Amino acid sequence: QGKYVLGISDRPQPMLGDTGTTGGGTGAAALFTGGATADGGATYKSTFSTSDSINVTANINVDPAHVGQSGKVFVLAQASNGYSFSKSVDGSFVPFTGDLTKLAAYKTGSLSAREAVAVVQGLSAAADPTLAGLSFVVYVGYSLDSKPGTINYGNDPIRFSISR
Repeated sequence: QGKYVLGISDRPQPMLGDTGTTGGGTGAAALFTGGATADGGATYKSTFSTSDSINVTANINVDPAHVGQSGKVFVLAQASNGYSFSKSVDGSFVPFTGDLTKLAAYKTGSLSAREAVAVVQGLSAAADPTLAGLSFVVYVGYSLDSKPGTINYGNDPIRFSISR
């Protein structure tokens, strides 16, 4: 009884929990994976040194009933210093105020069966010392244009920190 999603992958990218929804919708049969790595995806971990070059990626296996429909893919990143950002279509991170109706979309258009999300590439406290000591939480999700108030997302976010 209920919806189940079976995901098979040859990559060790961690699962991002069950599908959560905003706006009171019911959970989609989608699968969310993602993580932070400093070795090209050979391993995913949650703590990095200041000299690491960190890549954060995610994949969304879209609910088969939603594939081909017009929608949006979202990335929401929250830092331990209190700042929150969403990643926009042009690849920039824009401040997020907490109003989901103003969440910038990472991608718009027809949803593919698998949506690959490049959250950030080459993040390094060596290049930006203000990142040292911060922790990050990253959510990825998607919505249908026919139901813009309902965002489907992995309810266990990508979590990582950069040591001092």
